[in-house]
Amino acid sequence: MVNDPSLSDSEPLGQFLRRHRIEKGQDVAEVAEETKIPPATLQAMEEGDYKSLPADAFARGFYSIYARHLEVDVDYVLEHYAKERGASPKNTKKTLQTPSKLGESVSPMAERPMVSPISILGCSLVIFILIATGISWYFSWNPARFLSEQLRSFGNKPAVEQPQKNTTAVPAPTSADKTILPPAPEGAAAEHMQSTAVTAKGKYTLLAEFQEATKVTVVVDEDFPEELNFSAGQRYEWHPKESMTLTLPAGAKTRLSLNGVIIPLPAPVDGFITVTIPGSLAK
Repeated sequence: MVNDPSLSDSEPLGQFLRRHRIEKGQDVAEVAEETKIPPATLQAMEEGDYKSLPADAFARGFYSIYARHLEVDVDYVLEHYAKERGASPKNTKKTLQTPSKLGESVSPMAERPMVSPISILGCSLVIFILIATGISWYFSWNPARFLSEQLRSFGNKPAVEQPQKNTTAVPAPTSADKTILPPAPEGAAAEHMQSTAVTAKGKYTLLAEFQEATKVTVVVDEDFPEELNFSAGQRYEWHPKESMTLTLPAGAKTRLSLNGVIIPLPAPVDGFITVTIPGSLAK
């Protein structure tokens, strides 16, 4: 790593990163392909557009990957990132009111509030929805799915049992005829599995076995980052076509297999473990 002293308070961090990328002779597309950072995120990093970046923890991970790719000091870049993001302008403008206008704004506040029955009904409905949502989340129960299953079962007519003429015994299926499926994930991971179950398998297969509750961030084929929650004992597969980045918290007890081969977890950086594909194939 190179600790470039030219990065000072007078040079923004984004300009510093862009300058080193140009000196390296690469454009944004090439950097995105090698680092697996989405091009839009790279552009926001070089323009200092912190509002377009993901959460601070994941943004720090992207800055660490970009710094290592440019061969500059990671701690140096993260220090300036923290300064610039912490110093981003906030709306602190206050409107001064004249005494007359202040009195007009205070007088309605002194009046006795009138609570209508509609307001009480609306508040009660909101509280009921929140309680029902909490109960459904705690017991991992999806009311929409339950109602759909009930409607389908109601619409299906009972089959009429016909007498069987062939009395030849059919051998019971062996274990080789059965497909053992892993436990289905719950919550956001279950919805993600339903949305990706119909897609064709990609070039790679990454299997994750979680030994404890873990929250991960996934970027598949340069798509937008997704945050997924898994519980202990769950197993999940991704099938990227070209590339994938998996970010786990440091100390996560997770076992990864890439195309059937167990791969070791890399050393954590800034409290996160980042696994990149196809970068992990070379390890």
